[in-house]
Amino acid sequence: MLTVLAFGGLVVLLRPQFPAELERALELSVAGMLLVLGTNTIAKCFHGRYHFHWHQHSGRVHKHVHFHPATDLAHEHDSHSASMKQPLFVGAAHGLAGTAGATLLVASAIPSQTLGILYLATFGAGSLAAMAVFSAALGATVASGQSLPGALRWLTPARMAAGFCSVAVGIWLGAAAIKG
Repeated sequence: MLTVLAFGGLVVLLRPQFPAELERALELSVAGMLLVLGTNTIAKCFHGRYHFHWHQHSGRVHKHVHFHPATDLAHEHDSHSASMKQPLFVGAAHGLAGTAGATLLVASAIPSQTLGILYLATFGAGSLAAMAVFSAALGATVASGQSLPGALRWLTPARMAAGFCSVAVGIWLGAAAIKG
């Protein structure tokens, strides 16, 4: 939401005009990112496993769900020491890609700057609500203490659906950009 409001606010307030070639290149890059992310998500559904485990951050012990690629035979958990730069970059890229990109286009077409900002805030609030519902469902699953595979039975179909939607939107966006 932060990225959408920051960049969207600039677009609504400044009303920049971009050359058609640049718009097309940006649309194709968003389409490419959606295709790569969707394909990666679908592939992970077939090549890996989820499991729960306990771990500790800053003295606080809690249960956590992890995905491990099928090639991770050693069952290593070194991802907790990773830099926060990658999640921040991925989150910012997601905030600017896909539906958020389309939202910026719509917001820039709204004649009133106030209504444009209101539109962006409404989109952002809806996105946050959707993410909160998904997080609550995942958190309830983890907290339930059920054993796998039953507890996370819904997660793979949800990931598959998200992956296929990402690929479909990427194809649609790419085709529209190429068509002009």
